[in-house]
Amino acid sequence: MKQQQFIYAILFLLTGQFVFAQVGGNVIYDKSNRYMQNASYNEEEIDLFQETRGINYHEIIQEREITFQVNALKNVKATSFLAIFNVIQVAPTASKADSLLNIRFDRLRRELQDIGVGEKNMYVDMVSLIPLYEYEIQKKLFSKSYNEVPAGFELQKNIHISYKNARDLDKILTLAAKNEIYDLVKVEYFAENPEPVYDDLRKQSIALLRRKIDSYEVLGFKLDTVYHVFSESKSVAYPIDRYRDYQAFSGASLEAANKSSVTTVRKPKSMFYNKISYHTFDIVINPEILEPVIQYAYQISIKYVLNEPKAEVVKRYFFIDKNGNIKPFNY
Repeated sequence: MKQQQFIYAILFLLTGQFVFAQVGGNVIYDKSNRYMQNASYNEEEIDLFQETRGINYHEIIQEREITFQVNALKNVKATSFLAIFNVIQVAPTASKADSLLNIRFDRLRRELQDIGVGEKNMYVDMVSLIPLYEYEIQKKLFSKSYNEVPAGFELQKNIHISYKNARDLDKILTLAAKNEIYDLVKVEYFAENPEPVYDDLRKQSIALLRRKIDSYEVLGFKLDTVYHVFSESKSVAYPIDRYRDYQAFSGASLEAANKSSVTTVRKPKSMFYNKISYHTFDIVINPEILEPVIQYAYQISIKYVLNEPKAEVVKRYFFIDKNGNIKPFNY
């Protein structure tokens, strides 16, 4: 009974929400108006374990159940990067559009080789080729009509550029702009062989989980012989998923201005890399970072179902003597 009362008395509840790119690329502007306005923002975290996790607590002790959980995170620098640029070319004919685009690409390839980015590190991805139309006016005696006629072609291609050193992106951007290539769509981050990363997370998580369990056994809980369920899950967050935008400005009072008309100006949006917060993790490896990193997350949990205590039945017998006294009967 004392053990059961102790179980009711303890409740550790910690809700976990888990949610790279020295640059995110222009694709991050698609997230406009979703996060921050007027110098405030809403942390829209991503639950890294939302597909695989069935529980959402560190230690919950319920009637006859104890669940232990460990959340671990490791920050890892990328070993290679991929920058994707988009280019659109318009010309009277399809062959002319392709020729003009290839001139820009060929010149960029030659200049990239001068900074150590070879031909094998570049790939041109054909996106679309569509005809363009315009209206031709046909005048008649009492009216005129507008006829749609072919006017040219729009060719769109992406060029993929792979590089190892993060600092090379500045040089790549300069050469791309020099060749009239301005639209940096996004930057992908890659890390070789993530399995050793998860092995390290798993090893440290199991060690911490074992210490948690041992601390309860010191209190008298015998967990080795009871039924238990084990589960684990893992996930990863890349820098492109972690960029946030915000606006910081102070608005003037119209009453104080006392003007009949007001002309507003465009308020610029700022963006920043917002790593996953550490407050939901028991273990954080490489916590101090200077540049955006790949963040690997691992979760392990084990649930014990305690045996229901069995009530001991004690039988005692009494008899009444001839004087009416009740006395225990020993047999």
